[in-house]
Amino acid sequence: MNPELLIGRLEAFAYQLRNLVKDLPKDQARWRPAEGGLSVLEIVGHLCDRELLEFRPRLELTLRDPEKSWPRVEPDDGLEELNYNERELDREAERFQRERLKSVQWLRNLGAANWTSTHEHPKKGPVRAGDLLVSWASHDAHMMRAIAHRSFDLSQRDAPGFNSDYVGGWEGEPRP
Repeated sequence: MNPELLIGRLEAFAYQLRNLVKDLPKDQARWRPAEGGLSVLEIVGHLCDRELLEFRPRLELTLRDPEKSWPRVEPDDGLEELNYNERELDREAERFQRERLKSVQWLRNLGAANWTSTHEHPKKGPVRAGDLLVSWASHDAHMMRAIAHRSFDLSQRDAPGFNSDYVGGWEGEPRP
């Protein structure tokens, strides 16, 4: 594993996310498709919470005291109660960037970390510190894909009677 490359990806995503969502009108940022899924604003709020409540604290505990229980965080737990869609997209993206850059600084200051330090997760079994680091970077890719999917959905919504067959649908690999 090359932690510096993964940490570099985490840092790059702090800037990529802000650029990805800047200038998105409020109604589009808050829109959810009828068939379900998160709005762009909810995705960004989810990223903020996972940064603060899950990835950074769990990795820190795994490196420092792998026997200690992790903070409990359930995916999409209380999504409606968190009122992500009532927040301001620019503020949430800025909050994410600020917290992510703190995480990157913390990671870079770790020095020679024991990436094989292992926490025993009650459902997933053994989770190494390195597994958390790669999952953190992979989660960013999943969320970028989710934002791209929402953008695709918005294009479909805003063109009733027309289709995107020219470039293909969402399923499968897009044509370059």
